[in-house]
Amino acid sequence: MPPRPHDPGPRRRGQPPLLERDRDREAAARRAARGARVACRLQGRRRPRARPRVRLPAVDRRRAGADRTCERDRHRHYWERLVAGTRWHEAFRELFGDERADYAEALRVNYDQGPPADWRDRHISGYAASHPWEDWAESWAHYLHIVDGLDTALGFGLSAIDLDTTVERFGRDDLYAPDDAFAGRFIFFLNAWFELAYVLNELSRSMGQPDFYPFVVSRPVARKLHFVHLVIREARNG
Repeated sequence: MPPRPHDPGPRRRGQPPLLERDRDREAAARRAARGARVACRLQGRRRPRARPRVRLPAVDRRRAGADRTCERDRHRHYWERLVAGTRWHEAFRELFGDERADYAEALRVNYDQGPPADWRDRHISGYAASHPWEDWAESWAHYLHIVDGLDTALGFGLSAIDLDTTVERFGRDDLYAPDDAFAGRFIFFLNAWFELAYVLNELSRSMGQPDFYPFVVSRPVARKLHFVHLVIREARNG
């Protein structure tokens, strides 16, 4: 019987298991994404790039579901380090919900009944609607995706800022802290990504492919992304 299309084939002697290899790739990708690059981008500075960065292959989530669980645990780890018991904790509960709700029961309901019909109005994904911890994890991960995606595009000289698009832009009133001294920078960052994603989606459609960026970011989600940004900024500067 021929192997399935996604089957990587037999494992060579001495080659680590698939999940271990995927974890290695994902760890390498995280190492490549963190550090001065993010700080420079968010503060408006350009870091010189000697050559285009090689993009590592994405983890196949169909064959690495266990690793996705580990990834969510890592994101919750940052919640425990940066939010729990800090001045951000009550603000988190107001924005994401009370994390003291029964986590196991919330996941059971999600698996049995699915997300609420209106989850797109308040969450970045259906799974984020299951529990405040998952909402944080999905928002945290999405923020990092935007930072890394925009950084990569700018590193290759790609930008959609000057294009005449129909993207509805966010304003200060859409942020968690509209009076923050650096709110204007975050607005520029967020709108720059969505304008670029608009162009990439149009390119995907012209090739008969699904949208490159299929997410809908509502104003409540934009506030959550700004909240994540502020937490990270304070931790980095503190």
